[in-house]
Amino acid sequence: MTKAVIIGAALVALAGCGGSEDYSEPPESTVAAKTAVPTATAAPAKTAKDRPDADGDGIPDAVTLKGRLGDTLTLEGAGLNADHAKSKLRVTLQGMKGPFKGFKVAADRQIIGVALKVKNVGKLSYDDPLPGGKLTGASGESGKQTSLIPFGAANPCDNPSLKLKTGQSKSVCIAFEVPKTDKPRTFEFATDSGFGDTGLWKLK
Repeated sequence: MTKAVIIGAALVALAGCGGSEDYSEPPESTVAAKTAVPTATAAPAKTAKDRPDADGDGIPDAVTLKGRLGDTLTLEGAGLNADHAKSKLRVTLQGMKGPFKGFKVAADRQIIGVALKVKNVGKLSYDDPLPGGKLTGASGESGKQTSLIPFGAANPCDNPSLKLKTGQSKSVCIAFEVPKTDKPRTFEFATDSGFGDTGLWKLK
């Protein structure tokens, strides 16, 4: 082998080593780690797959979701249809109303209302002829739900039937007769007349 051939082979070897060192790609996992987009830190909403089926009937059990005044809770219906499909509502507790004047109640009692916004976010229509709830005071006593019938004036707490197609929403006010000295503490709203999910809001 001539000296020129030996020198040429050495240069090729050195060039090959240099190219390998200068242009090596990092492992794929390293690239992904550098370019990954941060994800939201909020906990995912509870879905049917997270629910137990205690009685083994193929219908995930109803749950109670908790919130505070102003919060929106996504509640599922009972799923008592032939295919176990469930309705789905987004319910916002907007605030308290009243006390309302002009209605006959005992001197030590008053009528107040719970204002809700209900939106159908599921694939099924939702139908509840008389939305109801449970208002509990600091004393532990539950308010008596009542329907207001004003004469010659607008209803200050209207509670219409909920007949909602997908995407429709409606405002609801549920009136309760309560002791004047008691302070409202919690409100419960259940879907499908109590057979579906329940929303439980703290009012204070």
